[in-house]
Amino acid sequence: MPEQRKLIWKSSNNFGIKSIDQQHESLIAIVNNLFDEALSDSSKKCINKIFISLEEYVSEHFRHEEMLFERYNWYEKDEHKIQHQLLEKKLSAFKEEIFDECSQQQLVEFIEFLKEWIELHTLKQDLNYVEFLKARGAI
Repeated sequence: MPEQRKLIWKSSNNFGIKSIDQQHESLIAIVNNLFDEALSDSSKKCINKIFISLEEYVSEHFRHEEMLFERYNWYEKDEHKIQHQLLEKKLSAFKEEIFDECSQQQLVEFIEFLKEWIELHTLKQDLNYVEFLKARGAI
């Protein structure tokens, strides 16, 4: 089984754009909750409820980021939106095609994928827009 660790949000991860920082921290909390429930072998019903909240929150967060990209006319917005769309499709596909029949190990492996994606995306790829948006007044 993959390394079993939670994501940790540190204040040093904050970008200085309050809405984004709060959403990233909340996203990590939801993924950690999903991870805890998967490891404790909770019922599929309980895990499904958390998974649905994760899907909804991811969508809400991505739309918020994309609204800021549009508002401030960020030059790399289209490429970044594609990354968002790919994760949303992966979440949807997992939910629709695999979730009901997956083993605990498959679920934990998918959550590990999510944790790695979040770390890469929020701590590296999102940095591409931070200074641009902050220079234009997004705080």
